[in-house]
Amino acid sequence: MAVTRSLPVDVIKALQDVATVNLWPSDTPPTQPELIHFAQDATALICLLTDSINGELLSALPHLKCVSTVSVGADHIDLQACREAGVAVGCTPGVLVDATADLTWALLLGAGRRIVEANQFVKDDNWHFENRWQLNMMLGIDLAGKTLGIVGLGEVGQAVAKRAQGFGMNVIGYNRSPKTLAQIEQVSLDQLLQRSDVISINVALTDDTRDLIDEQALSKTRPNVLIVNTARGGIVNEEAMLASLNSGHVGGYASDVWAKEPVDVNDPLFNHERVLGLPHIGSATHSTRIAMANRAIDNVRKFIVDGTVRFSALD
Repeated sequence: MAVTRSLPVDVIKALQDVATVNLWPSDTPPTQPELIHFAQDATALICLLTDSINGELLSALPHLKCVSTVSVGADHIDLQACREAGVAVGCTPGVLVDATADLTWALLLGAGRRIVEANQFVKDDNWHFENRWQLNMMLGIDLAGKTLGIVGLGEVGQAVAKRAQGFGMNVIGYNRSPKTLAQIEQVSLDQLLQRSDVISINVALTDDTRDLIDEQALSKTRPNVLIVNTARGGIVNEEAMLASLNSGHVGGYASDVWAKEPVDVNDPLFNHERVLGLPHIGSATHSTRIAMANRAIDNVRKFIVDGTVRFSALD
């Protein structure tokens, strides 16, 4: 058993009860050659979303039969290559729903009310007597009565919608497969883009959703729309987003995820004055990360018992 990053001590102990554990000795992710050497004899691998599990890796690890990722998304794993190699793939759904939905709202409120900008304004000693309170100072957006459009009505999208009720927002949603959900009016993607004051991206990254929010999609949105992304960076075409921000059409973009991570500190989108950017911390609470690690362990433990994972990414 190979584990590509440090995990909580109690979690490792639980795994050691059923397998010999080889733990990567650093918080820095292994390169692919390092990972191949490290996991050469492993029958199971626990990885993070920063580890690329591709056909080349699978070919170089002849004993590997199970990959368990400490994440819900599996876009860092070549699922077809795993199917062809007969490698089971486990993921960690469910346990990070509330943490990610909470962060979605933190971004929405942070960008909508210019929280970071206002905090920096004070820290930079700009809050002086002559501008201690002005009618046009740090103006943001109201939420009550506005329309929130949710792209992707899975567990996270539904949790985001539930939180919107407390803010008095109208909620509409788009899902590729229609669902029966109370208090969410389901519409086409075009209708959502045209009607929403705020858009929350909560769909998985797949071949079908890559660049879903592109130049054409952004052109259909309302002027000054605020877009929040806590899903995956590749769903939003970042060049198109930057152009729409520069033109003044999109009012703001708040994102926890980026097409290339870590994002370049000089990236023009990340540094745009109307962008609030975070370093992929949607699930970053103590209890959530422990729950994710435990779920990844459960996948491996079950695989050792009966050859299947509890939460499969291949279904």
